[in-house]
Amino acid sequence: MQLKLKNDSDQDFKKVTIEIGDKKYHFENLKKGEETETIKVDGSYSYFPTMIIVENDTVRAKAFCYVGEKFYQSGSLLVALTIDESEGKKFIEFTPDG
Repeated sequence: MQLKLKNDSDQDFKKVTIEIGDKKYHFENLKKGEETETIKVDGSYSYFPTMIIVENDTVRAKAFCYVGEKFYQSGSLLVALTIDESEGKKFIEFTPDG
């Protein structure tokens, strides 16, 4: 399957690192509103371990298994990444768009 990420946040991402299976993928200088190049993976959920470095912070997300989540094995998937904040803590929100 084919996977792309989109910076749906209000700030530029200096670096994004994701882990899918046993592989790490790195993307640099992903400006707000921009998408990464397409990567080919065997399959993925719409969320995965992720680290985003912005101007003055590093935000991380661990992957949690949820019952009933869709596992994508074919076609293409665009996942929008947003950095949100709740109770003083930043977190990454994953939104599948395709």
